[in-house]
Amino acid sequence: MFTVSIDPIIFNIGHFALRWYSLILLTAIIVGIWLTASEVERRGIKKEDIYDVS
Repeated sequence: MFTVSIDPIIFNIGHFALRWYSLILLTAIIVGIWLTASEVERRGIKKEDIYDVS
């Protein structure tokens, strides 16, 4: 059986450490806002209104 050990920290800048789960969470939020804006525009509502809400 193979064991993969991935470091949970992508990189450090001083005391700031970017972790994999925060990158995945940020990506999910951005994709969610983008999909919502696309759907709202398809229904005839302005995208800017959704960006203001989010």
